[in-house]
This record gives sequence, C-alpha cells and structure tokens, in this order.
Amino acid sequence: MYRYLLIVLVSGLMSVVSGQHGVGAGWGDRVELPLPQGSNSVRGFLYKNSVAFSNNKRVIFMNNEDTGGGIYYTYSYDGKTWSDPVQFKPVNVPGINSTKIYRDNRDRLHVVWARPKPKALYYTQMDSALNVVIDSMRIASSPRNNSYNGVYLTADLNDRLHVMWHEGDSKTEITECYYSRSTDSGESWSAPQLISKDDGKASAFPRGQFGAYGGDSLMIAWRDNVSFSPENWDLHFVTSTDGGVSWSEVTNLNSSSDFQGDPDVVVDPGGRIHMVYHQYPQSDPYNGMRIVYGYSDDFGKSWKPSPQFKNVISDDSRSELAEGTHYQISTGTLWTFWKDESERKGGGGINIKAAFSTDRGESWSTPEYITDFGNSPIGFKAILVLPDGSVGLNYEVPNYPDSGLYRIFYRERTPVVTAIKEPDVRQPRSFTLAQNSPNPFNPSTVLSFTLKRAGEVRLSVYDVRGRRIKTLVRGWKNAGVYRVTFEAGGLAAGVYYYRLVSGGESMVKKMILLP
Repeated sequence: MYRYLLIVLVSGLMSVVSGQHGVGAGWGDRVELPLPQGSNSVRGFLYKNSVAFSNNKRVIFMNNEDTGGGIYYTYSYDGKTWSDPVQFKPVNVPGINSTKIYRDNRDRLHVVWARPKPKALYYTQMDSALNVVIDSMRIASSPRNNSYNGVYLTADLNDRLHVMWHEGDSKTEITECYYSRSTDSGESWSAPQLISKDDGKASAFPRGQFGAYGGDSLMIAWRDNVSFSPENWDLHFVTSTDGGVSWSEVTNLNSSSDFQGDPDVVVDPGGRIHMVYHQYPQSDPYNGMRIVYGYSDDFGKSWKPSPQFKNVISDDSRSELAEGTHYQISTGTLWTFWKDESERKGGGGINIKAAFSTDRGESWSTPEYITDFGNSPIGFKAILVLPDGSVGLNYEVPNYPDSGLYRIFYRERTPVVTAIKEPDVRQPRSFTLAQNSPNPFNPSTVLSFTLKRAGEVRLSVYDVRGRRIKTLVRGWKNAGVYRVTFEAGGLAAGVYYYRLVSGGESMVKKMILLP
C-alpha cells in the first residue's frame, strides 16, 4: 500500500525554500504528501481536511487540481510515510466539493460535502478503516444564491453532529447563515435553520466547535457586514441552551468601526466559551491587522480579559485568519493558528504561526512559527490532534515545484506538557462520579466523572420524585476523565440528583440548586 516514502525537505536545500527564521521548538520536519496517480497538483480545504484516529492513524483529504479532479485521501501511522491517495466517492451521489471531515470519540469519520448539480449538502460516514458506513444523507438543498460556502462541521460529547454554513458569495451577494444537526449519528438531519438576521446584509463563515464539551449550552459566531465601502464587518453570535434545538436572537459581539473577521469559537469541557478572530482599524487596515482573543463564563453576556477584545495574542505585526482553534482534553491545552504576514512587504512569504494556553485562556504562549518556506504565501491550514496530545498541521504551498502548481505539506509538534496532563491521560483505575462544583449552585455547575474502560455511558439529572429532568451524556465514551456543565435555567430551587451508569455500574450524587 505504501508506495511513497516521502522525502523530508530540509531548509536551505533549494533557494525557493530558503530558511529565514526556522520553526518553533517541538515542530518536526515537514513532509510532502503524495499526489493522486497522474496528478501534478493538489490543494487543501478551508477549515477541516484532517483527522487522527485513536490508533494514531492520520488521514488527510485533498482536492486534485489536475484533469479529472476529484476528492482524494491519504493516511499514515507515523506522519512520515503516507499511503497512495484514494478517491473519495460516495456511491449514491456523484460529483462532490467543499468537503469537511470530523472524527468523533467513537472513531467514526464524519464527512460533509456539497453536490454541484443539483445543488445540495450531503453527509457520509466512514469507519476507521475508511469504509463507507452511511452514504449520501442529504442535509440541505436549493441554497439561497445557488451555493454553499463556509461549511463547518463539529460534534459534541453527546454524539450530536452540528453543521453550519452560509449560502451565497459573501463578496458579491447578500448571504445568510444556516444550521442543522443530527442526533442519530447522521442517519437524519434537522431542517436547515436560519440563524443570522435576514436583513439584507451579508452574514458569512459561521463557526462553533463543541468537540470537548458535553453540555447543551452552545454558541455559533460569524462575521456580519456593516458596509462594503469602506469594508467593515462586525461579529454576531447566537446561543442555544438545548443542544441546538433552538437558537437565541442574534447578538452583536463588539460593534466597532474596526474590521472584525472570521471568528473561531470553542466551548471547553467546563463550558467556558473561547473566541479568536482578526481585526484591524480603518485608519491602518494593512499594518494594523492582529489576532485577538476573549473568553466568556456567562454565555456571552461579558467577555474577559477585555470586553472590547483588545487582548492581542499574535505578534505586533500583520496577522490574520485564525483557524484550527482547538481544546485538547488530554493535555488541557487550547491552541490557535493564524497567517503571519509580517515579512510580506519586504518580499517575504506568508507563514503560519501558533500560540497556546494551558490555563483556559488566562495567559498565552509566545507565538511560534510552524512554516519557513521562503517567499511562498502558505495557505489553507488545518490541524489534527493525536491521542497523546501531539498536533499535526497540513498546509498548501502555491507555485511549487513550478508556477501554477500546488503541493500539500505536513508536520507535527510534540505535546505541550501541562500540570494537568498526567491525571488526564493516565488510565483511570476506577469508576467514579465526583461531587458537583460549585455546590450549592445557581445557575450552573460542573459534574466530573471517570471511566476505567470504554463503553456506553449515561449521565442524567433527576428531581426528588425520581423524574428524569435532563440527560447530560448519552453514548459511547473511551476510558478517561470527563467534565460536563449542567445548566439549571428554568428549574425550581431545591434538591436534585445526578446518576452515572456505564458497564453495569452506577453511582448517584445529590446537588442543591439555590433560588
């Protein structure tokens, strides 16, 4: 199967890739991914084209740019030697584009893709051997303005799938944002729901990542056009308290004359909402572009450390397009990635940088370079996370090795060592359900539990009469440590019980909701 033993390109080997600044400590060598048979050019995808399974199998999807086209994937068990690319071809529906992938904690690979004719959005599921398990389930059809764009796919720890997108071209048309979810592993999907304001203005690139979270309190944010001349966008968001069944009215995050673009939203295991985006002042749109960050513990009512998002986490130089923001449960590390264009005016290239936080966003590391490719404008970056907390990033390089061609490269970073890593990654020796914290509480509290082996899990809340009020966790979970936020909005003050059941074992704890 492995025909390509890829050559690791060494900085300085060729003038086109001559080194300038190196890469950050912990990042390994870059590896060029193989091409589909007969192809000379491949490209990546916006947001998410790579995953890693629990057995360390890394998978990357790519777009064949040569005659015949098509979506292909390659895989590797070590990040260095990659398989011959295989074409991804759903059986029931021919012709695909805009592919997004996501691997859940049951090692299922979820794939969302668009069909060009007739226009529709579809879902396919594959197993870890990359066999198609569910083929071509339709999510949406007949898009507004005749196209699907900015498609984003995520799942939560309750085995719910969430897809969001905008319809139309945000550069030339009035676009709106939509959402759909599945609660039966992709077999069926809710009717597409408009989540942006239908106000004659462009709304685009909705995002919300819930892969580290097991509660029902969700947020999706996007950029919303204020004017095209001068170009100005604000950020809007909606929230859900029922896992995506319904969504709130739209909130303007931080109305400003500054351009605010493409927010990346992550909900961590404790329910904290993290937001990263790029902004620049109208007075200096080129040199003033920076990556900013904020978090909210009250569902978006307030943001820290700066309500106006003045907390810059990039270097003091032109930076844009934050993507790949991810919370690693195994290490407690929050990552984000962006394009660094500080060398562009001097004839240099566009590189990728990253920063991480090990204290849920309270502080951030010094940004580190991931790429060093001379004057090439690196693009379409996407990450995967390995079981031990290592991070893998793939990105495309244009005009390489010749003008008009593209290649995809990959490199990995060793895990960030944090104080909470050891208790989180060791194999639990017992089945435990911790006392909720805080207790008593109002309006929310965190429930923690450990599983000594993988299996079906259910965590539910009951009133004093034994009636089930809410199921917080339901589905297959690997052995490990889990934290879930319980939102008690709408419940009467008093005593409640929560019960954990898995593998023939169960535990019950009492908690008190204050008035």
